[in-house]
Amino acid sequence: MWKEIGTTVRAAMRDWGTTMRLCVLVVALALAAATVMWGLAS
Repeated sequence: MWKEIGTTVRAAMRDWGTTMRLCVLVVALALAAATVMWGLAS
C-alpha cells in the first residue's frame, strides 16, 4: 500500500520535474525570440 503510494508520488514528481523543465525551455526560447525580434525591429 505505502510502497505503491511512494512509487506513484515519485513518478508524479519526476513527470512534474520534466514538465517544469519543458516550461522553462519554452519560456527561454520565447524570450530569445522576443530579444531577436526587438533587436531587428530597432
